[in-house]
Amino acid sequence: MKKYVFGVIAIGLLMALGLYLATNRPFKNFVKKSIEKFRYQQASNHTISDVSFTKIDLGDEVEGLFTSLVIGPDRKLYGGLKEGKIKRYLMQEDGSLKLEHTFYLFGDSAKLMIGIRFDPKAHKDSLCLWITYSESESIYNGPNWVSSLARIRLSNNSDEVMENTLIIEHLPRSASDHLTNSIDFGPDGCLYISQGSNTSMGRADDEKEWLAREESLLSAAVLRLDLNKLPSFLPLDAKTPEGGGTYNPYEADAPLQIYGTGLRNGYDLVWHSNGKLYSTVNGSMRKKNTPTSDPNSPKYVPLSKFVTYKGPKNIPAVTKVKNPQHDFLLRIEKGGYYGHPNPIRGEYILNRGEIDVENPEYKGIKADPNYRGFAFDFGMHASANGIIEYKSNRFDGKLKGMLIVTRLNIYHDLMVLKVEDDTKDVRISYDGQPLGLSGMNSPLDLIEDEKTGNIYVAEYGGKGKITLFVPNDKETTYITKSKIKSNKTSLAAKKVVAFSGTQLFEQRCTICHGESGQGGSGPSLIDDKWIYGNDSKKIQQIIENGSKNGMPPWKNILTETEIQTLTKYVSSLSKSPVAQSKP
Repeated sequence: MKKYVFGVIAIGLLMALGLYLATNRPFKNFVKKSIEKFRYQQASNHTISDVSFTKIDLGDEVEGLFTSLVIGPDRKLYGGLKEGKIKRYLMQEDGSLKLEHTFYLFGDSAKLMIGIRFDPKAHKDSLCLWITYSESESIYNGPNWVSSLARIRLSNNSDEVMENTLIIEHLPRSASDHLTNSIDFGPDGCLYISQGSNTSMGRADDEKEWLAREESLLSAAVLRLDLNKLPSFLPLDAKTPEGGGTYNPYEADAPLQIYGTGLRNGYDLVWHSNGKLYSTVNGSMRKKNTPTSDPNSPKYVPLSKFVTYKGPKNIPAVTKVKNPQHDFLLRIEKGGYYGHPNPIRGEYILNRGEIDVENPEYKGIKADPNYRGFAFDFGMHASANGIIEYKSNRFDGKLKGMLIVTRLNIYHDLMVLKVEDDTKDVRISYDGQPLGLSGMNSPLDLIEDEKTGNIYVAEYGGKGKITLFVPNDKETTYITKSKIKSNKTSLAAKKVVAFSGTQLFEQRCTICHGESGQGGSGPSLIDDKWIYGNDSKKIQQIIENGSKNGMPPWKNILTETEIQTLTKYVSSLSKSPVAQSKP
């Protein structure tokens, strides 16, 4: 009888607790926020049977800081180099590359070049391609309004640049590494341009390398260029009124228009065979600033004269957002907004509002009504960049139609994403390591040879180079198998060689902390603000577990020996000549 009474009492208490929690607003909000925050994060624990690649080192001939790779109508590989050159390679039967010509697009001058894409009408006897670049070759502290689009024509039998026509001038750029990025032709024949943001979270950054630059009308967007509407006299001047220009992208007949907005820094984009446009986007570090819609606030940024805003005037500015943001795959729709604020366009809310911003000022702030969400969540700091659709029938077509993305940071691999037929989004993903698509130094861009299924990757770490991944299946040729066998031996031998502290820092840390630890998107490790000095115990804890500032944990990526080696190297930086020379 006592057990029965106690059971009834226990059930009653549980029911009362359940009723309380169900009606308790803070708890309900907590649960709702938790579900919303994590429901899109994708686990990459899937495998594809009988699908694997072998990594091939292509040697010294392919060294360089390549920012884009394309395969031309002549079935040769073209690599665009950061400084404004293009190298043309013959693709040999075994997949290796032989340098044929080097094109100096700007003579002895250097430019900061990102995107290259062949014209849809190009053929082997008319090698016409398009490029994006910045007149300032500096990645940091670059001036505004110096980004451009040009049309290039290359000789098919020499290193002659037969045409270099400036098509668009005075595109915006950030003072840091958000530039006029990659380009792709759509099914409508128009050229789509990924234009980076000027800020980290929509309002000018405090750090000096960002030069407190606000957003521009064309920044943080995908732009659409209708080649048939270009003026007779080139170049088209795209400088908008906030920069002292007159260009209006909203005019009905404007050749360059805004297609989609809210893309913080979409490095690459691709039109999929399903007719949808996809772009990779990198999320911001923490402690950045969002804009306000309140015209009476001193932090308010005036609207463009071409824009009318009818939304709420109480969206608050946040100074130093507490939490970093995620990297996303976006499926871009015309007119859609994707989460990076641009106050000059009347876009004020960061991502999904209070779900993604932990500061109390954002409590109750919902996503912008025009916010379109994302197709896949890469998580934090993966640095998803290059993207292609795999089109070969290798592996009996198991990868055909899947998206393959470079993850420059943390994983240093190629991630494979399955696009669903119904939603056109991604529910299933595959990490690169089990597929043999890993072991690189900051992979930035990639391209597939559709005839063979070979994948070429531009590694941006160190001196940079192009690396080949060959499918391991029944179609692999004998000559390639021989090369794979020899390379497997050399790769196995390399695995027993320990990386030095310098190599580990170069591979894992320079992307955020700079080549000598001077700082970048991450803090300086050598100035007087570096709080850990050469305290190796605390430095090792940070490397292992990450930090609240947004640095990811490395304990599941690096071995114990590698962590100790990297700790010793970082500890030594505070005693380096660079650090001692600091005022």
